[in-house]
Amino acid sequence: MKILLPAVFIGGIAIGWIGGSLSSGSKAPTAPVTSTSPAFHSKNLPPNRAVAGDPNTRSLPDSSSAASAQNLTEILEIVGEDDRNAALRILAARLAGSDLQQALALVSQIGSLADGTVYLTAVLKTWVASDPKAALNYAANLPPGSLRSEPLTGALGFWASSHPQAALNWAQTSLEGPLKTEGINAALQAWATLSPQSAAAWVRSSSLGVATGTALETIATAWTNIDPNAAANWAESLPPNQKTDALLAVTDEWCRQSPSDAAAWVGKHLDTPGSSDLIERVVDAWSSADPAAAAKWVDLLPKGTIQENAASALASIWATTDIQAASRWVAQIPDSNVRESAVLEMAQTWGSVDPDQALRWTAQLPDPKTRDAATANVLDSWASTDSDSLSKWLQRQPSASLGSDIARSALSDQFAENDPAQAMQWAAAIRDPSKQVSQLANIYQNWHNADSAKADAWLQQSPLSADLKQQLQPPVK
Repeated sequence: MKILLPAVFIGGIAIGWIGGSLSSGSKAPTAPVTSTSPAFHSKNLPPNRAVAGDPNTRSLPDSSSAASAQNLTEILEIVGEDDRNAALRILAARLAGSDLQQALALVSQIGSLADGTVYLTAVLKTWVASDPKAALNYAANLPPGSLRSEPLTGALGFWASSHPQAALNWAQTSLEGPLKTEGINAALQAWATLSPQSAAAWVRSSSLGVATGTALETIATAWTNIDPNAAANWAESLPPNQKTDALLAVTDEWCRQSPSDAAAWVGKHLDTPGSSDLIERVVDAWSSADPAAAAKWVDLLPKGTIQENAASALASIWATTDIQAASRWVAQIPDSNVRESAVLEMAQTWGSVDPDQALRWTAQLPDPKTRDAATANVLDSWASTDSDSLSKWLQRQPSASLGSDIARSALSDQFAENDPAQAMQWAAAIRDPSKQVSQLANIYQNWHNADSAKADAWLQQSPLSADLKQQLQPPVK
């Protein structure tokens, strides 16, 4: 039987007539989806029949067109997204199990792309249980977009949870381009949740080409959710060109579960290629959850670039949530290089949050070199986030102060691309002669390369001295 549905508008997008093949008599079995939400019960589930296996919910009424449309209208009025999605899934599963064509026809009455995607995914998951190829072929023939990819991959993953190789074979032979990669990964994710070893063996025996990397990452993530140590050991056994990305996927998922356990494993494998990236992932995740614990771990890392990079990343993240605690930790770092890296990174972050306080902090740093560099970072960050307030601050500073020249340079850099004339004015205000000439020459050269007529016109009319104008003029070719 051929299904042709009227034009569907999802999220304001007309996707035209939907056509798909439905084998004669194809009828998916009922696969109710339930919700225990009080709002969901009171709003959408009439008390006529209980959903099988769940005494806390009630089934939808008969699947006549009028009743189904009325149920859909009421469901779409639910404000809570979780409750609305649960109700849409129940309606979709019930209708797809009793009247598939009516279930598909209702898609045209859903105005939201997000709601339509939830509903159609549930329809296809029910359909795929009885006639997977018909359901997937229907989805594959929908117009491109999330209303095709998400329901298709959702249904494909549902099929793969019971028939993984059949689902993967269909994806390989029936899909093309990015949708093929999405489909394979959806099937692999479902398979790896049940048997990651089997899914990994299938990838090794298949010719996926450039899609192999994402397939392995999909398996790594699913496997880590089951057994992180086993997943990490498997990832380490992969060829060098596949190992790093798989280990990063393991680390990301492991950090989501337990950053401390992920850190313990990474700490024992610092000789692994790409370990610096693994450390960065641990620090990023752990800094958000427990920066003090992450700091203790960073303190124990081997001295050198690895520890410097980790300390810088931690300082930057910690500074956004508890600047005082972050500054106390940075101050006690024994290694001067590690401490300087962390200070400079924290100054950059603090400068965009509270530049006045950040400048008071940098002014108290004991090492002159670090103090100057940190001050420059604060002002650079301030210039990029709020140049107007930095300009006002600059007007209140002594004209010959070190901070004033750094601020002028930062403002000059900030305007260089979009307003080179303004950038030249700030550069000209720099009091240090050598820094002034250097900044003017750099900005003018870039401006001249982009628009020589405007750059030359500005230079000739500017109040700069004749000698300085001569220095800035590019040589005649």
